[in-house]
Amino acid sequence: MLNVANYFFQDFADKQVRIAIAGSEIRLSLDYESMQVALYHLLDNAAKYALFGSGLRISFSDEEGFRIYFEMTSLFVPEEERTRIFNDGFSGSQAKAVSKGGQGLGMGVVTDLLKMNGARLDVVWGDPLSLAVGMSAASPRYASNKLIIQFGPDSILPNRRR
Repeated sequence: MLNVANYFFQDFADKQVRIAIAGSEIRLSLDYESMQVALYHLLDNAAKYALFGSGLRISFSDEEGFRIYFEMTSLFVPEEERTRIFNDGFSGSQAKAVSKGGQGLGMGVVTDLLKMNGARLDVVWGDPLSLAVGMSAASPRYASNKLIIQFGPDSILPNRRR
């Protein structure tokens, strides 16, 4: 996680987004390179779409398999776009509103790479936050969103010290 997060240090610093990454001693059976690419795309999206001055919290759980949680205040995704956001070539309306709509490849790549590693991506979409006083109704909307990478119990390796 830290290897990939370092790529985006300056992007997060420029947006004054605070990152908190919890520790974990869990070892997983996975393809390192493909997971690095999946994490790269997730953190690239987090860096692009996080609210200025907010935070990104990355934590882990080993109950019922292994989970990686990404919790942040990022662009709101309207309900009608929530399944389409994972389609190649689709870029959400809020991303376009802030002129950060890309090729729409990131989330599709992430789900494919996670599947190759016996994992899946679950998302808990937040409701749009209230606009600040004086903000235009056309302003981009943000929400408290949570992305969860879920590995099955078979992915966890015995914790042997070297």
